[in-house]
This record gives sequence, C-alpha cells and structure tokens, in this order.
Amino acid sequence: MDKRTIHFLLSAAALFAPALAANAEILLPDPTIYAEDGTYYLTGTGDDANGAFPVYESKDLAEWKRVGNAVDAKNLSGDKWFWAPQIFKHAGKYKIAYCAFDERGKKHFLAFAESDRPDGGFKNSKILKSDTNFEIDPFIFADDDGRVFAYFVHWKGKFGGVCVQELSADLTKRVGAIKPLLKNDRNWEKKPLPKEFKELNKNIKDEWEKFHASRGVIEGPTVIKRKGKYVLFYSANDFRSPDYCIGVAVADSPMGEFKKLQDAPIISREITGFNGSGHGDIFFDNDGGIWYVFHAHHSNIRVSPRRTAIIKLIETFDSDGNPHYKADYSTMRLL
Repeated sequence: MDKRTIHFLLSAAALFAPALAANAEILLPDPTIYAEDGTYYLTGTGDDANGAFPVYESKDLAEWKRVGNAVDAKNLSGDKWFWAPQIFKHAGKYKIAYCAFDERGKKHFLAFAESDRPDGGFKNSKILKSDTNFEIDPFIFADDDGRVFAYFVHWKGKFGGVCVQELSADLTKRVGAIKPLLKNDRNWEKKPLPKEFKELNKNIKDEWEKFHASRGVIEGPTVIKRKGKYVLFYSANDFRSPDYCIGVAVADSPMGEFKKLQDAPIISREITGFNGSGHGDIFFDNDGGIWYVFHAHHSNIRVSPRRTAIIKLIETFDSDGNPHYKADYSTMRLL
C-alpha cells in the first residue's frame, strides 16, 4: 500500500481527535462567513420546515452559537434546493444571495433577500431574472468604483463553468451579457474516482463515474481584490469525489481574463487530511489574516452530512504583483 493510499484511508478522527471531540456539531455544506465588528457570522446550505440557511455566531472562530435561520420559509423564493448562500452588505442593508429551484419552470435561479442585521431576518426575496435555466452558486462582488458583479456557475449549456455578469447598482437588473470565465481545463480539475474510493463505495454507479469524469465543472466561486488584482477561488471535481478541491485564478479586471497562475489546488485532501475539501468562502479575521471556510466529507467512506472547517491562507506576491496562496495546515480546525 503506497503512502497516498495510506493517507486516504486515515480517518478524520485519527487526524483531528481533539477538534472532533469539541467542535464537530456544525455540519454545513457550501459554508460562508461574514465578519463585522469582531463577530463572525457563519451560514451555508441547509433548510428545514421553518426556513433556510442556519446562522451561527462566534467571537473567536472557536466557540459557535446557533442563532436561527437567515431566511424564514415565507420569505424564500423557489420551491426547493436552496443552496450556496452569501451574506454581504450593500447600500446600508445586509443582503443574502442564494440559488433555488422553481418546480413549475424547472429552473435554477439566483435570488436576494435583505435584512437590517447580519444574523437573520432576511426578507423580501427577489429573483434576479435570467434567460438561462441553470444558475447556481452565486457570489456578489462590489468593486471600489461601485460597480457590482455576479459570479455564478453553469453546469449545462454553452458556458459550463464559472461565469460573470455585471449588475445594476440596486442589484435588480443584469447589465450586459453573461461572460464565461473558467472551465475545468487542468488534469487535477477533472480526476476520475480513485480506485480505493470505488472499492469503499460499491454503490456508486458507472454512469455517475462517467458523469464525473466527463461533465463535472468547476463551481463555488469567491472573488476578492488584493493590491489591484482580482482573485477568484473556485472548487474543482464533483463534490462527491474525494478529490474535490480548491483552485485559484487571477485577473486585472473583475470581468477577466482570469489566469490559473498556480497549476495545482491550494486546498485538497492531501493538505487537509479530509476527503472532499472544497466549496467555501474567503473571510478576514480581526488582524487582517485571510481564511478559507469550506466543507469536507463526513468520513472517508461517507460524503454527507458534510463537516465545516476553516484554514488560514498564506499570501505572497510575485514580481508582477500577482498574489499566490498556500494553506497553513497547522491552522485548520473543524467548527
């Protein structure tokens, strides 16, 4: 048995027993953290009969308290599949962007709701209308000049990856055409399922494996601006794959062209010790440190319910001013 297989088969409990014992209770896919005035607000995909997107608060990134749901049921747009929320502040109001599914139109769409506080009470959901019928994983980025951009993902159609479109200042209209930005064009972004994973999960169908290898796309975009450069973090490989991971691309404009200057994942199971480490968000701590919150598989033989974790990033700049990132393994913790 080679070292890679041994690493794969190590259990999360063996790697992080103290963290698991104390902080294994938060199980959120597609997590995001909004930080303001020394408080961190965590939410992610998850819904029940009363609403969507559970919200947790913390002052120190170690102790977390659930404070409710971001959006109650009567204020949701859509019928099901409420995914990938993002809390942000715009024009004096707190906003939450999310995607949902409309049964009648058989359509995935993007929506916004707003609140006077970041920990919940989001109301008046509005659909961001589109001519396409499949948009997921929204991320809203406001540039220094006031222009606002929506990043999202197409699984199907002519784009098949991360896209961008400018929005009106009030977030109610799309401005200009949808522009495709990134596809899974590197070998590490479209890995076939590992042999040991297939052996442990014999219920996985051949058809799913074919889908994963041929049609899986990159997803879960997050964009930040660093010293004039636009940095797009994204997830590659199907979320059910142990090789789900995080990549990064850099551009001189929010509309691209984004270039993958680091031709390898910056967060992966080899780095974290957890299968399926991906789809999260960037946030900054009280000292300006850069962190990534993400989800990981529940165990090496089970995808869900997915665990929530954070890891600090080390940022450096090359001679051309382009930022590069490396995950600091020693800072990783489960929430």
